Amino acid sequence: MEWNQYANKQILVVCSREICYFSGNFFAAQMADAFERLGCDVTRLEFTVEDDLDAILKPLHYANFDLIVDVNSQMCHLEDDDGMVLDLIGGPFYDYIVDHPLFHYNSLHMPVSDMHAIVVDRGQKRYVDEYYPNVKSTVFMPLSANEALEQRKITDRPERILMMSTYVSPQKSYEVVENAPELLMKLQKGIIEIRTQNPYVTNEAALETVLQTQGFGVQKREEIDDRQFALLLNYCYPADTYVRNYFRDKATRALLSAGIPVVAVGDGWYDFQHSKEYLLQIERPCDFSLSYERIAKEHILFNNAPMFPDGMHDRVVGGMANHCAVLTERTPFLEEQFENQKDLLFYDGAHIKALPDIATEMLLNPQLIYDIQEAGYEKYRKAHTWDHRAVQLLEEVYGNQPSTGTVI
Repeated sequence: MEWNQYANKQILVVCSREICYFSGNFFAAQMADAFERLGCDVTRLEFTVEDDLDAILKPLHYANFDLIVDVNSQMCHLEDDDGMVLDLIGGPFYDYIVDHPLFHYNSLHMPVSDMHAIVVDRGQKRYVDEYYPNVKSTVFMPLSANEALEQRKITDRPERILMMSTYVSPQKSYEVVENAPELLMKLQKGIIEIRTQNPYVTNEAALETVLQTQGFGVQKREEIDDRQFALLLNYCYPADTYVRNYFRDKATRALLSAGIPVVAVGDGWYDFQHSKEYLLQIERPCDFSLSYERIAKEHILFNNAPMFPDGMHDRVVGGMANHCAVLTERTPFLEEQFENQKDLLFYDGAHIKALPDIATEMLLNPQLIYDIQEAGYEKYRKAHTWDHRAVQLLEEVYGNQPSTGTVI
């Protein structure tokens, strides 16, 4: 990034929905900061549906921005007597979906004339491209992370595994599935059966298999309209929730059973029960903006994210940015971008039984931990900062343009 090609672009960065631990607000703010460092003229907008939306939004009508970005957007639902609010404001709109598009069925079908999506998994990009014709383009762009203000010395960090996540027991998640109407219950149980055996199977692939093989009278996927299929997948969202909670629970139990200490930061962990729970230290969740300070105090950060079987969870880059070695389930994207036992340490998400051996080997080899911490940090600095993400998005929107001569 030697030259800024995008100085003076007019960009609106929106936060219209609060998501877990205020992460949406944080992501929006970091993107806005990065655009400003590139010389763009950034307008920031944060609101909830309880606010006086006319007073907030009408002054922006006909502003015609060069780019509008929102995180897990609620704004794309807004309309008034003259049409969709985003159309009245003007500009290409990008909904940065930081979980899974299946949760955003209604948003991605809103009649916004210049609708685009950003996703953090390559399979999700293919899914949006296939099932949401209203979305003009889909950008695959993982999130980034920040460096903590205070970095604990490597030698002072405890020998244990850090989990930054919410815990919900698989049993509790399964109750939601069992309480669904019979048809949806059968579909969801079928998806769960497939994905708990192999988390690298996507939600949509699992649903297609269930429809064709479990007596639903569907011989070919093409027999179901694309919109109907996407709606069915949306209705089956509890299956995805269960799969995530199932693998998080299974990984935690495997580590504790092997005598590996774990510190868990997030909601719900006081409900976790295990014969060796004395090895589990639980801390209350923190605001997302403070999470990097917590990561920077640990040697090893654990990541599992079956929601992104061909992408990258922000925990991965969060660890790299803070000299914390990341023990993560492999994905095709991660394997292309990073080297195992050099930048990251991989385990196979479909074979959790091997996880304790990998973690133990890591804990017994301080030099390996240190090498991964340093190599991961260098990869972050060279290719995965918020500035890199901002440039990538602008290149997706506008392509390479003649330089304005502004050095960054």
